[in-house]
Amino acid sequence: MMHNLIKNWIHTLSVTGLILSPIAAAQEADTPLTASVTSALPEIKAYAQEALERTGFPGLALVVVYQDEVVLMETLGVRKVGGDLPVTENTVFQMASLSKPMTSTLLAVAVNQGLLGFNDTVASHGVNLRLHDEWLTAHVTVADLLSHRSGLPGHAGDLLEDLGFSADVILERIGLLEPGYPFRNGYDYTNFGFTAGGDAVANAAGMDFATTAEGMLFQPLGMESTSFRFADFESAKNRSAIHVKISDGSWEARYVRDPDAQAPAGGLSTTIRDYANWMRMQLAEGTFDGEVIVAAEVLSETWRPHSQSGYNADTYEASFYGLGWGVKHKPDAGLRISHAGAFELGVRTSVTLYPEIDLGIAVLTNGGGHGAPEAIGFAFDDMVFEGEVSRDWIGFANTMFAQLMSEFTQYEVDVEEAPIDPAAAADFSRYEGIYSNDYFGPITVSMTEGVLELQMGPAEWRSPLQHWDGNAFLFQPVGENAAGQGEVIFSLPDVGSASSLLIPFFNGEGMGTFSRE
Repeated sequence: MMHNLIKNWIHTLSVTGLILSPIAAAQEADTPLTASVTSALPEIKAYAQEALERTGFPGLALVVVYQDEVVLMETLGVRKVGGDLPVTENTVFQMASLSKPMTSTLLAVAVNQGLLGFNDTVASHGVNLRLHDEWLTAHVTVADLLSHRSGLPGHAGDLLEDLGFSADVILERIGLLEPGYPFRNGYDYTNFGFTAGGDAVANAAGMDFATTAEGMLFQPLGMESTSFRFADFESAKNRSAIHVKISDGSWEARYVRDPDAQAPAGGLSTTIRDYANWMRMQLAEGTFDGEVIVAAEVLSETWRPHSQSGYNADTYEASFYGLGWGVKHKPDAGLRISHAGAFELGVRTSVTLYPEIDLGIAVLTNGGGHGAPEAIGFAFDDMVFEGEVSRDWIGFANTMFAQLMSEFTQYEVDVEEAPIDPAAAADFSRYEGIYSNDYFGPITVSMTEGVLELQMGPAEWRSPLQHWDGNAFLFQPVGENAAGQGEVIFSLPDVGSASSLLIPFFNGEGMGTFSRE
């Protein structure tokens, strides 16, 4: 819709001699832009190698698509640290939130086939999502959820996933949370709200989500090594491990990340070769190898701004979110759609497309906690449109990513600042018991061989409790959102057992207090 209108408007003004925009000129003559892209290819290969070496993660895959052709496909490093198996064009990577643009593409295909509409309510397609009140539950639409404007607070439900709760339970329990902002009058990034929107697509198709994506999207695009099932990723012989940087500065394949509970938002796995096919289809406005996968006017709805995601007061520039896409406008390239992906347990990815000039770049890495994919994308942008790299994007992006992730460590206890003269704990038996709230369910605090231990969630996650100060103890959170150690603070009367406990790590949404049962 919007994209075709823009292109038609440019074409009309051009042929009437009223104006020839830089974009239209580049497409008309085809030489300046093509020359810039061509000259940037060896430079971006070298820049990717520099990002790998400076940041230290084990492996990377990079692709550049231009005018419906893969003009660069580069792989660097190894699939797993300490091994010698190289990353190849057929190595399967977990994509984290690059799942979201793929899910919005699937939605567009389903809309094109008449299975549902962008503004259908998810309730009308049998999705068991509960929001804060009955009216919101009945009226929230697929587009609301895929553009993060539903009112759900940021990352609602993610901590429940870490504890092993199923998607069905999470989609019900997030209704217990107070809205983070008025319905359709704000933005907050929410994996499980997005997942509910993806579930509506699958229900409309009458299949599970992963099967729907296979039949309606991956097979037509020849994406044979792509899946929304974690089991498919794990069974792939040529797959990349995920890595974290540990305290001594080295990288370790320490974790396994099963994102099935939020598959539409974070469960995609694919190869750089498969992913290039999807990029070609996006840039060709829904067509792949001469076959229309989705009509251009339907696909472009996912590129349209649906919510304002931010505002830069220094540059007076607003940023927007479409349906599974970050949306901006670049004066010398037109529409710019992009997304990044991150598993703190060991994945960083990014994709940037310029549909009006048929240019795109994607970067996949097998290490977490860095900004290298964005740095490579920013550098490529400079190389193509400015002729040279304008700054140290690798250092800048790594620093910015670290600052961004600091919000997830706000409840972390600095163990190097232990109380000099901590107050003594009560008899440990006074802390034992079962505590609960409606959102997280029960927590069991028990003692084994003189050590207090906390247990919670369907996964029966356990952590020892280390005395910190008075009735406060330290524990180690688990999962994707775990940072360092957190506190467990018991409320203890003068006599008898603790009446409740507070876990600040779980209190970001006001659900961190647990009462004794």
